[in-house]
Amino acid sequence: MHNIYDAAIMAHPGVCRTQLAAAQWYFWPGRKPGKLQPIPLPAPCWDVVSTDFIVHLPVSDGFGSIMVVVDKLSKRPVYIPTHTTATAEDIAKLFFNHVIRYYGIPSTIISDRDPKFTSKFWAALTSLMKIKTAMTTAHRAQADGQTERQTRTLEDSLRCSISYHGNDWNEHLPMTEYVHATLVSSSSKMSPFFVDTGRQPKSPLQSSDRAQPTELSRVEYASRFVQHRQDVIERARQNLLKAQAAQKNFYDK
Repeated sequence: MHNIYDAAIMAHPGVCRTQLAAAQWYFWPGRKPGKLQPIPLPAPCWDVVSTDFIVHLPVSDGFGSIMVVVDKLSKRPVYIPTHTTATAEDIAKLFFNHVIRYYGIPSTIISDRDPKFTSKFWAALTSLMKIKTAMTTAHRAQADGQTERQTRTLEDSLRCSISYHGNDWNEHLPMTEYVHATLVSSSSKMSPFFVDTGRQPKSPLQSSDRAQPTELSRVEYASRFVQHRQDVIERARQNLLKAQAAQKNFYDK
């Protein structure tokens, strides 16, 4: 406070304005929280992802933790079993094999990991792909909430399916990821799988006597597919913006 108040460029602004200036960069015990600033929504899926880790799990097939990656727009999760001793280089390889391999290179990763770890992670990832760094990491002392909610959901789901000793959670991870990807999101009003791919996977609960699709020319099919994808993404964005606005109004009261 003294440094800000006495700085030449501040010109002794007074108590209230000094506190407001400090609040732009610092937090202190007892300080009232500011207004909620939602993270801007990305345009394409998998352009911005958030990450978190579930640690201190019973060892299952040699794994003791789970890396949770969530696409910011579609909310589609990826659950990656990891070793408790995994280094930044190990995590980079897992991220490439489970995320970049299928969804491409994100421009931003939201993470609450230590900046030193994140720096090593990026160095290992860019070295692995033999590219110059073109990505950024949004470091937050507390994750944006999206991945934390996904982490809690995953933990609750695993508790319902694992054995008493809890050492078989790795067997249930793929099915749990699939279920969470195909359930309708309360924010987007669509399933993450649908937002990401433009279609909903077939369910065993579906009737087998559904109407068969008509044949289309390749050009017409491609045209309809592109328009459909644009409509899905725009609907998801609008629903997510409404959800963010509702959260902001509730938080800022």
